[in-house]
Amino acid sequence: MGFRWERGTARDKIALYEIVRSLLKKKNWEWKTLWKEMKFEVGMEYERNFRRGEISTSRAVQIFKWVQDNYPETAAHLESILEDALASLDPNNPWERLIEERGEFSNLELSEVALPRYVYDGPRSKITEERSSSTPIQRTVKLYQRFSFRVESPFDGQVLGFQRTGGVWWPIPLGRTLHKKWPSISAGKSWWPYDPDDEDRSAPQFLLRASEEPGLHMIVFPILRDASDIRINASNENRVPPDVLDRLAAKLSPLPPDACRIFRMNVMVRDLDEPEERKPVPG
Repeated sequence: MGFRWERGTARDKIALYEIVRSLLKKKNWEWKTLWKEMKFEVGMEYERNFRRGEISTSRAVQIFKWVQDNYPETAAHLESILEDALASLDPNNPWERLIEERGEFSNLELSEVALPRYVYDGPRSKITEERSSSTPIQRTVKLYQRFSFRVESPFDGQVLGFQRTGGVWWPIPLGRTLHKKWPSISAGKSWWPYDPDDEDRSAPQFLLRASEEPGLHMIVFPILRDASDIRINASNENRVPPDVLDRLAAKLSPLPPDACRIFRMNVMVRDLDEPEERKPVPG
């Protein structure tokens, strides 16, 4: 049984948009070519609405059927992602429960950074990396904006980064290495991602970039005093399946606060043409 689109949300339609956009790039098609093939009569803003998940469910079903007919493996992959998203939104699953019970909204800062136009050709994720050599300035994050995290660890140990976007969990690339090995972190404040070959940790070395999806991103940084016996079967290029996160939660849950801390924050990534929220003027 496939994904039931009648229960689909705007996030599911955004996921479909990303898949279709990737396919169109491979075919060297413009959106109007797809609409013509599907015999859709659409307005000038339809692609923009699709990007935001603001299309009807019936149209989403038709577009998914086109993907399914022409790219069955891609369609199956998308359905798998959407089913994982439903599982991750269950507040009773071990990983989500761990974050709610032990996640702290502290010790984690996000700083936007301006930098030269040099892109680090490293592993890709929902967030990508870029080389930095400048001073950070805190301000609102827009889609494609470059930024870096500063983490304050209460002890020496190891750290990982995860983000949930559109109901799906992804690794946050913290350096050149994949998530099979926990990067080391020292007590005190440090910038992430970082270059393990560079001893200067006083300024950002690599930047993250919200490269694909506007909306709310839940950021989580678990820090362990000793993660030597905990392995994560995940890479920076792929989403993290719910069963992998639940096994991680089973390892972390029994650890006391002096051996495991989980810091979290919510980041709103705004679309490029989305206006800033107006703050109320004091009366």
